[in-house]
Amino acid sequence: MAKLIKRAFAIVLLLVFVGLCVRYIPAHLQVRSVNTPLPDGADFLQLKHNDGPVNIYYVNTSEQSLPASTLVHSVIVLEWSDGKLFLIDAGMRETQAEEFGGLMKLVMGAQEVEIHGAIGSLLGDHVAGVDGVGFTHLHIDHTDGI
Repeated sequence: MAKLIKRAFAIVLLLVFVGLCVRYIPAHLQVRSVNTPLPDGADFLQLKHNDGPVNIYYVNTSEQSLPASTLVHSVIVLEWSDGKLFLIDAGMRETQAEEFGGLMKLVMGAQEVEIHGAIGSLLGDHVAGVDGVGFTHLHIDHTDGI
């Protein structure tokens, strides 16, 4: 009977592992396949002459002290002269930030998470000016706030 239980448990673990692989490996492969070269200093200076952004801000949606550092979930906001905004990353919704913070507390020994709010609420009326969003990568702490 014990052998049967061990075998069933092993099969369940294998199925969970295979399910996780099926769910997450394609996204990681997709991200790894992106190989766009980063702009250099001259590219950034050229933006100034091509109606590029006039301001760059960052907005912290949440933060959490870890034993050796602080984990901050920031959204980078680029602003154009006409008021249009482009976001780089989107942080997390408040409920997801709570769950993420709980996991960091359990796994990493972090302090309580300090939630500042979802990017939409933190931008207030300026959210209407958001014209696009780009992601550095597709982890939930960068995409959930969309």
